[in-house]
Amino acid sequence: MKAIRALLHGFSEKLALALNVPESLACLPPVIYRNNTRYLDFYFLKFILAALVFLLLSAAPVHAATYNVSSSSACTLANAITAANTDTATGSCAAGSGADTINISGTITLSADLPAITNSVTINGVGANATINGADSHRAFNI
Repeated sequence: MKAIRALLHGFSEKLALALNVPESLACLPPVIYRNNTRYLDFYFLKFILAALVFLLLSAAPVHAATYNVSSSSACTLANAITAANTDTATGSCAAGSGADTINISGTITLSADLPAITNSVTINGVGANATINGADSHRAFNI
């Protein structure tokens, strides 16, 4: 802690001298002042430490997404594959991260070829009648 305090104090003094700022007009952090240096150093470092802890704890992790797709769902199979590939929200499908899961239920009839699967994704057929129908015109999967 003393080494960090000395480093910050030395840096602040050099910065004040380089900018040619008189001590009475200095608007730099209070570390550069010679009066009550230890008192001001302690609270300045305490503030920096609290800010770093806050930033580290407030970063929300992104988890793998699970997409439930059916003929009536807002998240289509094509959008779910695109969202899983790019880890960004696509259509009504939320963004995920890493190996996502797509659960298919019922019959899904394709109106166009599905995008190629380029990322880790698990596709589950939910129930006995999970079907993807390409109507003899559209490719179901390209892996």
